[in-house]
Amino acid sequence: MTETEQRLKETFQIEIRQELTACLRDAYDAAITAHDPDVGHDAMSFGLLVYKSNVYFLGQLAERVDWMTVITPAPSFEFQIGQYAISCYSAGHTDDVDAKDSFPNNHTRAGRIAEANSGQVRIFDEFWKDDSACRQLILAHKGNPGEGLLEVFVAVPITKGEDGRVKEWGTVYTVWSRSIEGEAGLPASGPTVPPENVTPFRPSLRKKSDTNEEQ
Repeated sequence: MTETEQRLKETFQIEIRQELTACLRDAYDAAITAHDPDVGHDAMSFGLLVYKSNVYFLGQLAERVDWMTVITPAPSFEFQIGQYAISCYSAGHTDDVDAKDSFPNNHTRAGRIAEANSGQVRIFDEFWKDDSACRQLILAHKGNPGEGLLEVFVAVPITKGEDGRVKEWGTVYTVWSRSIEGEAGLPASGPTVPPENVTPFRPSLRKKSDTNEEQ
C-alpha cells in the first residue's frame, strides 16, 4: 500500500464513506424524480440536476457533522475533509469502465485541480508517480437516470489534457460501488429535521368589562 492509499484509507473511514455516498445517492434520486425526457430533458440537464443536488445534500451534511467543512459554496463547490480539499464531479454514466479510466467531462475547474496537483507529483518512471504531496481530490461518481448512482470514488487528478479535462488519475480509492456493496449499510435518505417545539395555543376568554373598555 502506498503512502497516499494509506492516507486516504485513514481519512475516508466507513462512516464518512457511507455519508458521502448517501448524499450522492439522494442527489441522483432527486434528479431522477425531476428528469422528464418528454419535455426535452437530456443528459446535460440531468447532469446539472445531479450537480445542484450534490451541492445541496453535501452542504447539509457539512452542517451536521464535525469532520467536513465547506470551503467555497459557489461558483465552484469545494469542501474539506481532513487535510484534503475536495470537489465533486461526474466521471461517467455506467460502471463498465474502470474508475482508473473514468474522468470528468468538466473542461475548467477539474482540469485546473489536476494542473495544480501536477506540480506536487514526483515522477520516478512511467509506472510510478508519487502523489503523496497532493492535497486536492475529486469525489467522482457514476450514474444515470435509469439506474441511479452506480459508483463513487475519490481520486487524485495529476494530468490535464489539451482540452482542459482531467487526463490522468494518480491514486484512486473506491468509496462505494453498487456492483460490489449494493445499498447495504447506507444511511437513510437525507438528514431528518427534528420537529419544531411549538407551545400549544390556548385561547383565553376576556372579561366583558375589558372588552367594553376597548370599544
